[in-house]
Parts: sequence; structure tokens; C-alpha cells
Amino acid sequence: MKRPRRRVMRRARRRRRSRIGWLFAALAVCCALWFWQRPAPPSPPADRPRSPPRAAALPPPRRLAHPIPTAPRDLLLAALRSRAVELRDCPQAADGPHQIATRLDLSRAGSVRAVAFDSSEPLPRDLADCVRSRMLAWRLDEVPLRSDLQALLTLEMR
Repeated sequence: MKRPRRRVMRRARRRRRSRIGWLFAALAVCCALWFWQRPAPPSPPADRPRSPPRAAALPPPRRLAHPIPTAPRDLLLAALRSRAVELRDCPQAADGPHQIATRLDLSRAGSVRAVAFDSSEPLPRDLADCVRSRMLAWRLDEVPLRSDLQALLTLEMR
């Protein structure tokens, strides 16, 4: 009696396996059809002209809760202009530059710590040494500086 029961169970297993195989095959066919038959994106109407693409509008910058302290610009410019007269005595060549782009490193105490020239062509050595030595001697005591800063200025040598 045991043998017929085994045969019945084997047949049931085979049926289950074949059903699962057919189920996976049907599922694969449905997925393939679904991916292949996606609708095309709608085309824009032909009677309306296309507008040019626009850049996304940026929101206006937020104001800082505490404004960043800066040096009083007008006082600093007045102090630098009054001292620039000293630079006229420096030797200049006839074909030398008429303008000198200069970067000053100012300390909080008001003294000039460093001078750098930001011109595209190198300055004549005697002119550069004279301007640098005179600028390093400047003291800007009348300007209340809250921190160290860099001042970029262009000097006109006439």
C-alpha cells in the first residue's frame, strides 16, 4: 500500500513544479510587454512656437543677522591718497609703467606689513624698491581698523 501513495505524491510535486514554472514564464512575459509598450512622451502642439529656455530664478540673498564689520572706506582712501604724494619722488623711466597695481597688507594697528605688485609686466627694480620702501614706512593711525585687511589700489605715476 505504500507504493501507490508515493506515486501520487510524486505526481503532485511534478504538477506543482510545472505550475510554478508556467507562473514565472507568464510573469516574465507580462513584465517584458509592460516595459516595451510604454507610451511615448506627448509632443508639444505644433501651432505654438517654443519659448527659449529660462534660467531658474534665484531667490534674493538673505541679509545677515549681524553685518560684517568693515573698515571705513572713505577714511582709508583719504589716508592712502594723502600718502601717495610721497611716491612721486621715486625714479621713473620714460618708458616705465604709468599705472601700478598694488596690494597692501595692513595690520589692525595701522602699519603696512607687506607690499605686492600685481601688474602683468615686472616693474623696474629701482622703482619697485623705492615704492615698496616708502609704503612700508606708512602708518595709518587715523583710520580705525577692526582687523587685518588687504587693500588693492592702482597708483598713477605721472
